[in-house]
Amino acid sequence: MSEPFAGNHLGTWWIPGVESNKVSGLLSFDETGHATLELSGFLEQSSTLLPHPSREYPVLVGIDNRSLYYSLFECRLSRWTVTTGKQTSSALVLRSEHVAAAIQVSSSINDLIPSEVQLRSPMLADWWIAPGLDAQRNGTTVTQTQLTPTPVNLGTWGDTSLDLVCESIISHSQSGPRPVDTTRDTYLRMTSGTKHPTEYYIQLLDMICTFVAIAFRRLMDFPSVIANSEDQFVEFKPGRRLYLDIPILWPIRGCIMQGNGDAVTRLLSVENQTSLLVRMLARWYSEYDHLEPIADTLLNSFQHPSLPRRERFLAAVFALEGLHRLSHNTPPCSTGEWKNKIDSIINPTASPENQVWARNLLNSHNEPNLITRLAQLCDENRAFFGLDDTRRDKYAKETARLRGKFAHSLSRSVHAKQDNVRLDVRTRQSENLLLVSLFKYLGWDDADSTGEWQGIGNTFEQ
Repeated sequence: MSEPFAGNHLGTWWIPGVESNKVSGLLSFDETGHATLELSGFLEQSSTLLPHPSREYPVLVGIDNRSLYYSLFECRLSRWTVTTGKQTSSALVLRSEHVAAAIQVSSSINDLIPSEVQLRSPMLADWWIAPGLDAQRNGTTVTQTQLTPTPVNLGTWGDTSLDLVCESIISHSQSGPRPVDTTRDTYLRMTSGTKHPTEYYIQLLDMICTFVAIAFRRLMDFPSVIANSEDQFVEFKPGRRLYLDIPILWPIRGCIMQGNGDAVTRLLSVENQTSLLVRMLARWYSEYDHLEPIADTLLNSFQHPSLPRRERFLAAVFALEGLHRLSHNTPPCSTGEWKNKIDSIINPTASPENQVWARNLLNSHNEPNLITRLAQLCDENRAFFGLDDTRRDKYAKETARLRGKFAHSLSRSVHAKQDNVRLDVRTRQSENLLLVSLFKYLGWDDADSTGEWQGIGNTFEQ
């Protein structure tokens, strides 16, 4: 977490437009990315007005004892106290997950119109292993040069360009100009020629971070977001401006504020598969509204691995069914053909009511059943998983049986030991089939797999 969002910050706080009633208080941040503001009094001017338990302040602003401004959004009342006696005192405790530092806004985060937004996370350096030192020998002299690679363009989403940037940061000693250390700063940069509010960029970050998390099968850790705006600067003298970095604390899908100790699995790499990533990300962006529920299932598979086995299994199967509908959206029969088939089996001597009932029932069945859908997805990934007809049919039929057994009873739990084992196996297989099928839908192919995919490819061997 960046420095403005760490530790404790004593300061003065108020509601925008009510500067006459400033209240002292302590702003603190926990490791999960939540801000807590403890105030020594009420923010409303009337001291007799007690806050409602569900009170929420759309925006609060303040300045800490280091002269750093903060804007807090959607501040929810956690608790308040009033002490009476010789002197009446009051206190408020507020919580928020949405904070911007270095600026004051009046109504919402969208008052800030960024010209550039940057996202940093240690995992970006794993995604793109950028070139490092270049050593050249001249006789007995070896010269080492720290390379600054060209930014990698990951495509354009709408009118916004996505670039991975890696810059060298050189540290010097106080005793002289000789550099003593060089570190790499890798970040995702979003820029647009059109003015967009901050939440527009936050939505794009949700999309890209979710994709990266799925490609690594783990959440992006320690995300840090910085915005730059043409309206936020310090002018040293006419014509010379220093544009301010505006740190933003915001929950982003696919990210976790704490460190992630999981092993790194790179299913996709930037340095070797840039053109593939550009194609996949373009489709991910254009169809994200349809793919988001599928993404949720994959995120939950490693974000919440302790989910009850039944819920996790059902989510994977429902997502597979949805992805099949999305990728095979043409019904087996045309509307006319299906109507003729229905006409051929309807008993003309039945009552009109029964004929209408039968037609309505059959009209909704012009699509493959679950077994057929799962078998078709397996066939499309037969070579990758090493599937034969026997294992394909066993998986499809048993998965459909388990889905039918557990999908329609909220109160029933899994009791049979055999079902427990099979449910765990079919859950892992369904989640891995979902991952591979999703990547193929986005443009990935078996030939794009690396050694990191081996464990996934062996899914159906048990």
